[in-house]
This record gives sequence, C-alpha cells and structure tokens, in this order.
Amino acid sequence: MNRKQTEPAEGIVIRGLFKSFGDNAVLRDLNAGIRGGKITCITGPSGCGKTTLLSILLGLSQADSGEILGIEGLRAAAVFQEDRLCGKLNALANILLVCGPNVRREDAVALLEQMGIERSHHLKPVCELSGGMRRRVALARALLAESDWLALDEPFKGLDEQTRQLVQQELLLHTKGKTVLLITHEEEDIQALQADRLVLPGPLSSAPSSVQEPV
Repeated sequence: MNRKQTEPAEGIVIRGLFKSFGDNAVLRDLNAGIRGGKITCITGPSGCGKTTLLSILLGLSQADSGEILGIEGLRAAAVFQEDRLCGKLNALANILLVCGPNVRREDAVALLEQMGIERSHHLKPVCELSGGMRRRVALARALLAESDWLALDEPFKGLDEQTRQLVQQELLLHTKGKTVLLITHEEEDIQALQADRLVLPGPLSSAPSSVQEPV
C-alpha cells in the first residue's frame, strides 16, 4: 500500500483500499475523500471495518492493497476502543506521561474539570475510577497531545447525556482546524459536532462508501 504526504489542510484521500482477515473481506475497494481541518464521523453497521480503517490510517495495521494520501509523516493522537491507561497511575500522570513537558499540569487539571472530573479524582489511580471517567481521561490525553490529526474510536462510550455534551464541547474547542476521524453509532454525535460523515457499507453489501458534508 502506498502512502503519500500532503499538507493536513488538504485532507486525506483513500483509494482502492482492501483489507481481509483470512476469508473475511472487511474493507473492499474503499474510496473516500476526507476534508482536512474538519471532523468526520465514521459510521456503518458492526463488522464493516470502522476500527480496521482507523488502525490502517494510524499505521498499526497494513492494508492488503490501496493508497492513502495526506497523512504520511503527520503526528496522530488516538483514543482506542480500550482506554489504554496505566491503571496504577493517576489521571494527571497518565496524561503528562504521554504529553510530556509541552503540556502544563494546570492545563491538564483544567481540561479534566471541564470534562466533569472533579479534582478529588485527579490523583486517584485510574483503576479506581469509573469507566466513564477513564474514558474522559483517555480523551483528554489525546486532545492535549501534540498532533496534526486525531483518530477517535467511540470516544463518548459509557457517558451519560449531560457528560457527553460537556465532552463534545471540549472536543470542538480543542480540535479547531484539525482533521478528526471519529467512530460513532449515534446520529446525535454527528449532529452535535456538525461533522461530515463517512458511511461504510456492511460486510455483505456491494454499495460503495459515501462521504456526506453537514447540511
């Protein structure tokens, strides 16, 4: 598979992407253009290759064939399906360990508070936090890390409606001008983020993928 670099504002172009696991064809001739500097929500039925696509874009998985333009050499930050936190470290340590000296402690504290995590929880080992809190710590880490684009796999999973809205506001504030690819099953997320959408067909469908801009 070929990867070519362009400026981030030019977006990401995917051409003829194929990926199979054994006899299971997950991505079949995927073609898409993703606008740079915008949020694009990736949707589609279970098993259509949403997480696989993010993994390929992040360089964690190799496509069988196809071409991707626009991200070679660019820095990515990610939220995976799993939170991937160090359980014995506290929330602040998990953020600062990854983000390094470029992120001030007070900025991490402020973001966690804006996401609805009180200071009394910031110094607890994350293994003692609720699933929703851990999810927010993982997202805060991605938002504060130095990056050119973000890959977010169901970042609002496990959040109640009020918290979801708080977190969406912070996401919009911290990603202005960045390319964001975000997997979701919720139409409300797409509307709240005023996002483009990349619709992947089901594994048994012959329909092509489609990219739609918000109305």
